Amino acid sequence: MPTDKSWVKLDKRLPEYEKGVDEFLDIAFTCPGVDDTIRCPCRNCLNFFHLNRDDVKYHLFYYGMDEKYDPWIHHGENFYGTSSDDEEDDLDDGDEDLDDVVMPETHDDVQTLEMLYDIHRGQHCGDATVGGDDEWNTRDPEEPNVEAQKFFRLLKDAEQKLYPNCEGFSKLSFIVELYQLKCLNGWSDTSLDSLLKLLKNVLPKGNIVPESIYEARKVIRGLGLNYVKIDACINDCILYRNEYAKAKQCPVCGESRWKFGADDGNIEVNSSSSKRNKIPCKILRYFPLKSRLQRLFMSPQTAEAMRWHKEKCVDDGVLRHPVNSIAWKTFDEKHRSFASDPRNVRLGLASDGFNPFGTMSIAHSTWPVVLVPYNLPPWMCMKQPYFIMSMLIPGPKSPGNDIDVYLQPLVEELKDLWEVGIETYDASLKHNFQLHAAVLWTINDFPAYAMMSGWSTKGALACPCLGTLLKLEEKTKDNLKARLDLQHMGIKKELHPYECGNKILLPPARYTLSMDEKRVICQFLKDVKVPDSYASNIARCVNVEECKISGLKSHDSHVLFQRLLPFALRGLLPKDVCDPLIELSLFFERLCSKVIKVDELEKMESQIAVTLCKLERIFPPAFFDVMVHLPIHLANEARMAGPVQYRWMYPIERYLRTLKGYVRNKAHPEGSIAEGYIAEECVIFCSRYLHNVDTKLNRVERNFDGGHGEPYIGLSIYIFVKPAENKGKKMAVEV
Repeated sequence: MPTDKSWVKLDKRLPEYEKGVDEFLDIAFTCPGVDDTIRCPCRNCLNFFHLNRDDVKYHLFYYGMDEKYDPWIHHGENFYGTSSDDEEDDLDDGDEDLDDVVMPETHDDVQTLEMLYDIHRGQHCGDATVGGDDEWNTRDPEEPNVEAQKFFRLLKDAEQKLYPNCEGFSKLSFIVELYQLKCLNGWSDTSLDSLLKLLKNVLPKGNIVPESIYEARKVIRGLGLNYVKIDACINDCILYRNEYAKAKQCPVCGESRWKFGADDGNIEVNSSSSKRNKIPCKILRYFPLKSRLQRLFMSPQTAEAMRWHKEKCVDDGVLRHPVNSIAWKTFDEKHRSFASDPRNVRLGLASDGFNPFGTMSIAHSTWPVVLVPYNLPPWMCMKQPYFIMSMLIPGPKSPGNDIDVYLQPLVEELKDLWEVGIETYDASLKHNFQLHAAVLWTINDFPAYAMMSGWSTKGALACPCLGTLLKLEEKTKDNLKARLDLQHMGIKKELHPYECGNKILLPPARYTLSMDEKRVICQFLKDVKVPDSYASNIARCVNVEECKISGLKSHDSHVLFQRLLPFALRGLLPKDVCDPLIELSLFFERLCSKVIKVDELEKMESQIAVTLCKLERIFPPAFFDVMVHLPIHLANEARMAGPVQYRWMYPIERYLRTLKGYVRNKAHPEGSIAEGYIAEECVIFCSRYLHNVDTKLNRVERNFDGGHGEPYIGLSIYIFVKPAENKGKKMAVEV
């Protein structure tokens, strides 16, 4: 290694600087053990990342050599005469932020450093583009900013051995993997706290295992993204931000911003004695979107997947992904500048309310707002690790039509992302770009649709486009009022009610099942067996003796109607009654397919109108409410927006169950959910770098179908019924 290093401080435009760089690279790439990459010693990489020769040369001209890096022990220069194997253990370059730190050489530690490098580079992606080469040489030394200080602290944690002579773990890698186990297995905070105390006592002296979960969280928080607390009016009138940031009471309803104790209701809000009582009546927890979108591009694998819709999706007239839909293509035609860069993010916005306590005896409704990035391929899109929670709207009551008050911070950030964007580093292409985002559509159930869109879903104009068989009480559409409607309209005289003594009797309809036939259906559903996780335990919802079905989840109802009902009804109802019901079931089966042909949707759209007309000839008018009317529009919506599974609520409802599991402190459910989400977010990001441990991103699903690369051949549902029944054979239904 040449002793002349004066070229490092020369102007990068001089030929002497280029000669010095080439000579440095020639020697560095001939060192023992070097393959195609070396540690990059530029001011940005700081020897934390391995690059090829061209990239290292580019960085040395763009950023310059790190002047504190001397001697060049990673690139062939011996350090005090030590061998190359011992050099890194004795490294001390004088940087106060890296004192007493040893460069790790284990595979796990290299992964951890790679992760930290991506975080640091993503947070400071714009630093290198401010000014030219002269600015790097003329700027005065500065103290590290807040984010840089966090990075250096994380770096020290990543390089500190868990205990003296520990081979496998650094402090950071240990905490990350431990948190991963906590999230995968649902450990409580108390159990993890107890485990940390045990490990602290069991491991050798000098170990740096955190003494509590609080200490562990302080370390892992640096990897994640925080959230903002915004005070809200107790009546959902305003958010205390912008012009209302310092207001002490709501300018609309006059309610106080703060809660008060029972004995201090008359204390002035601005008095010193009441400072300890300044607890907001309501708190909106907002998770800023920009930094989370940047995080998608920090990992090379995820950054590449964000371009899948442009580079690898095939457009052959078959709907596989929203990119094949008319809405996506029309959006690209209208906004060519946005569409010119496939990394610009298309989002779906989903929201629904849920009870975080898991008990119906407590009335509480928390509303998370979730964003779904549609750039990802089908095997990643709509999966929980890629959901972005934007905000938690607090309970105890639903925000109703005032949900727009809470959406203000998100709307403002989305407008800025649309008009200005944010500079982001693409780890797969290794350069910066201006990231923009747009919301394509919202995802919600029908009641929430009214809140989000402002369109009433009740009454005569309920349509936003322009339990009857078992005769269950309060669920059937065939009741006295429905029969009186028939009598008033003068149709279906055989169904008109008649008096018998002091009673009014309803003659049985052709679709009404006898008690024995009801028991056959209930026994069929009681004995049905479906694959694991395909549906919940439907048998527990069936009472054979009373011929009742209750407690079905929405997804269970979907499975029942789409898959099981045609088999249950076969042979029990007249053919002209059974056929249109089976046609309706088959319509939803084809509509919910993962792959749909456009010409098939056109046929379905014309056929469903005929099917509903057949049903009108059988069932009373009361049966045909807005929900029965909606299938008229579903085929057209699929043609416009793509396959149904990218827009239905089932993945969101499963996610709500995950959020409910975060509630540990029932006095503060929204705070528990926010803290749990942040921890999970940190671990999911780390999972992209932990290739040798079981994580949510790499573990095999319980019903693994061989991966997305294999052709989809369907899933057989085997239905078993007792041999004594007339349908006692095994039947298979293709899903």
